[in-house]
This record gives sequence, C-alpha cells and structure tokens, in this order.
Amino acid sequence: MALVLGLREGKKFRVGQHQFGIHRIKSETGFILSHEGIYYDIDDVAAKVVAKGVSIKCGKRGQRHLARVCIEADRALRITRVED
Repeated sequence: MALVLGLREGKKFRVGQHQFGIHRIKSETGFILSHEGIYYDIDDVAAKVVAKGVSIKCGKRGQRHLARVCIEADRALRITRVED
C-alpha cells in the first residue's frame, strides 16, 4: 500500500535515511524530484525507483501548486516530512 503526501515546491521528506525534495511542480500530474543531486521527472503513469526499496509516482487528483507524492517503500522504512 502506498502513502500519498501533498507537498509544495521546495518542501522535503525522508524515506528511511534518504531525503528527497520537490524541486519543481510541472503540472497537476507531474513534478521534478531531487535526491542527492539527481533529478527525477515524476509523472502519474509509472513509478520510478529512486532508492533501494523506494519508488515514487505522482498521485491522482493533483493540484496546480501541490505535488501529490505517491510513495511505495519497504514497510521497515519510516516516511516523514522534513520541517524547515
């Protein structure tokens, strides 16, 4: 089962030891994700593996200024928002 977070540009979250950020929101169904200097083009078609045991895609029913981040990860990995 996936977890969906709603995040604005510049906001970050962690999955286990990995920290990710919303670099840019492209549309209601796509955004650019950053992780360790690598940028991933995320959409709602297919999940992308961004770290060991972690895959991400854009959740359905997005909003213009809010990325719906659909995270699938090993159950042992903790998922948290990173506060500024």
